[in-house]
Amino acid sequence: MTPRTKPQIIAISITPMISGVLSFISSSTILVMILRSETKLNKPHRRLIFAMSFYDVLKSLTVIASRYPVPAGTSMWAFGNSGTCSAQGFLNQVGSTGSPFYSFSLAILYLCIIKYDMREITFRKKFEPFIHVIPNLWVWSTAIFLGVTGYMNNNGNGCWIAPYPINCIDNPDVDCIRGENAIVYKWIFAGVPVLICFVGSVIIMVLICTTVLNQHRTRRHSNSSRVPVRSTISQQQASSETPRSNNRISARFLRLFSSNETVYQPKSPASFASGLSLGQARNRNKEVVQQALLFIAAFLGSNLFTYINNIVFQVTGETPYWLAFIARTVNGLQGLFNVLVFTRPHIISLRRKHKSYSWLKAFWTIVKSGGDHDGNTRRRGKRTARRLSWISRQKPKMPANRRLSWIAKQKPTGLSPTPHVSYDTAISGLEAPSPQDESVVARLMDPETTGGGDDDGYDSEEDMKEVMKAIEMMENTV
Repeated sequence: MTPRTKPQIIAISITPMISGVLSFISSSTILVMILRSETKLNKPHRRLIFAMSFYDVLKSLTVIASRYPVPAGTSMWAFGNSGTCSAQGFLNQVGSTGSPFYSFSLAILYLCIIKYDMREITFRKKFEPFIHVIPNLWVWSTAIFLGVTGYMNNNGNGCWIAPYPINCIDNPDVDCIRGENAIVYKWIFAGVPVLICFVGSVIIMVLICTTVLNQHRTRRHSNSSRVPVRSTISQQQASSETPRSNNRISARFLRLFSSNETVYQPKSPASFASGLSLGQARNRNKEVVQQALLFIAAFLGSNLFTYINNIVFQVTGETPYWLAFIARTVNGLQGLFNVLVFTRPHIISLRRKHKSYSWLKAFWTIVKSGGDHDGNTRRRGKRTARRLSWISRQKPKMPANRRLSWIAKQKPTGLSPTPHVSYDTAISGLEAPSPQDESVVARLMDPETTGGGDDDGYDSEEDMKEVMKAIEMMENTV
């Protein structure tokens, strides 16, 4: 192995400390934001992010400590003893395995919601207990075992799983005092579990991307088909319900990941949940998918160079200095990546309302408020939230033409200051129809205007044709 110069050793020791400080501050910021927020730990994804940030704080502390806890006289900048080295190795094992475990768990949560349309209560009862028990049991038990058996020693960059003396395995003339199986234990207790989390996160990212692309293609195909004028009511109902099935993840997204905000829409069972129109629900879906991919990318990006570095070392017996430098620097930045992803949607929302806000001002405002007050709309109470949640679970019980008539006659209930949009959820959700077209359809669908007739509010087939023609005209203008 090519010996490194003293400036190289200093650089590769100081730079990770800077990364560790940034990660420690960032992860601590997430912990404070969650504890200061009104939602706190009431939602699964907030609990997982909190645990992930907690373990990253422990990991960052060991990175900041660098070589200082190493027993004095065994390395440069070493001022510790065997006790401080064991303490650093213990925290290193807990943080380096606990943070990847919870990053992978967060990816599993996003996969359950996006791909399998799982309800929050289902995930909380069937999966979340295992997600908390298994990682915590593993990281703390393995850390205690390695500390008790004397495997926490100086590995050249600090204290973790290593033999003592450090070169006793490679040098046959040096006997190992302790830690003779350090390489095997390092792979069993740290390398393989973190590798499983890494590969699993890659697979989940691919599954999320393919799910979103398939739903997008299905939605485009369904939106491209038009309802025939002489179609039967059953055909109209099937076509009208297709966008709902293609966007079935909207309600789950909004109930699980949205902040406490609502926008008024007609309380139709066929409409989307949480008080958002179809267009707004699609935008929220897009935001949640982006959050999922960014959290996964933060984990993968901070650990990618570390795995490349380890693979190169296993194959060649040494690693280039530049690769080791990048791996140690980037590995300590996951906390910084996490806080940028965690605050991103709130910052975008706040700056959209307050155009004069800089990114730093918006970030500081979000941090102080815990992420609750991003200025979108006023928050709803628990009773309103339960009512909207109940509405979202209802299924349409009337024909498509009567449901459209029912939506057209609804009036705002004052849930938020946004204007009432009658046909937003009924037709496309992209933009509201013109007042002239809306009045034509409302007049034709009103039984009092059309002279009574049957229960659907139509006097003749000609009225039905005129209504469908007006609707098709509005669809073509969107």
